[in-house]
Amino acid sequence: MALSFYFDQHVPAAIAHALRLRGVNVLQAFDDGHDRAEDEQVLLRATTLARVLFTQDEDLLALAHRY
Repeated sequence: MALSFYFDQHVPAAIAHALRLRGVNVLQAFDDGHDRAEDEQVLLRATTLARVLFTQDEDLLALAHRY
């Protein structure tokens, strides 16, 4: 089973684009209107969608670690 990813707004769009070209399932926060959501909402969204959250936001990483 392939992994599906959820990228928050801190991940450059070029990374998502390059992965999509290689057949990786990537959904960006921009794609579903969560690009301005609070960190907790982004984490909940990724969890609800059963996707691996990918971020470069240290605050979100700390929140995910506590979660």
